Amino acid sequence: MDATAVAAKIDSHRDFWSRRAGTGPLIKRTRYGSLSKMEIHLADGTIAPEGTWLRPEMLDASRLAYLERPTASTTMVIANTQGDSVAAAEAGDTFAIVAPVQRVPWTEAILGCPIGIGIESMWAEPCLDALSDVDAIRGWRKSPWLAKLLEITAALVERFPPPVMVTQSLMRGPVDMLAAILGDERTVYALNDSPDLCHQLLQVCTESFIGGGHAQYDLVPRVEGGHCSWFGLWAPGTVIRTQCDASALVGPAWYEEHILPYDIQIAEAFDYSIIHLHSGFLHTVDAILKHPLPTAIQVAIDPGGFGPPPDTQIPIFQKILEKKPLLIEGRLTEREYDAIRDALPGEGLFINAAIAEEGSPA
Repeated sequence: MDATAVAAKIDSHRDFWSRRAGTGPLIKRTRYGSLSKMEIHLADGTIAPEGTWLRPEMLDASRLAYLERPTASTTMVIANTQGDSVAAAEAGDTFAIVAPVQRVPWTEAILGCPIGIGIESMWAEPCLDALSDVDAIRGWRKSPWLAKLLEITAALVERFPPPVMVTQSLMRGPVDMLAAILGDERTVYALNDSPDLCHQLLQVCTESFIGGGHAQYDLVPRVEGGHCSWFGLWAPGTVIRTQCDASALVGPAWYEEHILPYDIQIAEAFDYSIIHLHSGFLHTVDAILKHPLPTAIQVAIDPGGFGPPPDTQIPIFQKILEKKPLLIEGRLTEREYDAIRDALPGEGLFINAAIAEEGSPA
């Protein structure tokens, strides 16, 4: 991608954030594919078997950076700073991005949760025996997991120059971190029985998220004054993706009272912010739309059985777009894609569609 193409793409991303009249939508289309088998390459050259408890010293930053491949749809070849050929890609209206081992639950690991490896995913085990053990997670700044995350980030920056852009890795939000360190059931009871202690824990979770996010971006050079998000969308400043999947455990009133203030606190710490939601759990939208932050909302389309048909959610998509940029991402049939694109205004809209054949199994 030459400088002119990069500049044009950046201009279209500026338009997305400002929801400039008469612009958009941004589109990325790929073919639907099932989740790949979990493969975590270890420093000794082996792949971690299912059931492994992962430790940071088991990961080699240089090896993982070498194995990383940018998000891709159309492959091209660029040269890195050492002159080696590196496969990169344009990906629709987005930039190709790389991030440090996106399947590792970094935020939970940094707080002290044991990390296990499954067939298609990784998980975090609870690490706090009591709510009052808040001091046990306050030492996150010295976590070897944070050091490893930053080591891998630096290695990716060295290997991949623009137009491929290095971005944050997987960072689950404060309520997800709370549910990880306590467990889902204890989290619900604790929010009801001991909200003050929960808020102390949520504050530490929030501070560790903000600190980890800034520490990653401190290592990543800016492109035209900005950074690229997890979704391949450039922003004219720092940009963070957060999430609140564990808000599915509570109702909208509890989300607004106990959780939203911390999601807003994260958004305030960066120039631009995107909060990840699931199409099957959009009970948080009304509360989020009461505030100017987070800057944008991303809705991940849940497959059949876990969420409603995506074209039936057009009214809520329209409501979001009246106030904020919207990213719609996930598996869509051609019919659903056409219905959504035709019904929604282009300003501030990004559709990242994995196109599936009509009637294919979920």
